[in-house]
Amino acid sequence: MHADGYAGFEDLYRSGDLREVACMAHVRRKFVDVHRAQGAAIADEAICCIAQLHAVEKEARGSPPDQRVALQQAKAKQIFDDLEVWLHTQLPSISGKSPLAAAIRYALTRMVRLRPYLDHGILELDNNTAERAMRSAAIRRKNYLFVGSQTSSRRLTGPSRMRPILRHITTQI
Repeated sequence: MHADGYAGFEDLYRSGDLREVACMAHVRRKFVDVHRAQGAAIADEAICCIAQLHAVEKEARGSPPDQRVALQQAKAKQIFDDLEVWLHTQLPSISGKSPLAAAIRYALTRMVRLRPYLDHGILELDNNTAERAMRSAAIRRKNYLFVGSQTSSRRLTGPSRMRPILRHITTQI
């Protein structure tokens, strides 16, 4: 299961039925935040390395799983390994309480759980596709939270397929 570092999922992984595959977009976001706040060169370098991994992923996208694995092994594995080693070497040289150190520690823990992506052609570097697919449902749920009645939900949606969903939501309120 592709996921961020949400601790609530740990019970699912402990059962052994699911195996976590981390998301590089969440790792990248930590470095982007540090770079915006501090302009840290180390954060910028990490972002550049992650961009190289995304470039390989873009090249692999849409290919059959066996071709994806071959491409990931040929191109992404070395970048991934180099990034992981580089992060390990950077960590001792910075303050342990800094946001950059926190980003590096997060990245290192997530990279261990991201490594299966290199060996399985059905896995991707991040879960952005799934998150984009779920975004519209989450936005609708938030927007319709305070509709208040079926009459106002009809006014809001007009003749649409959302009426049964809104009827359920408004009866829950």
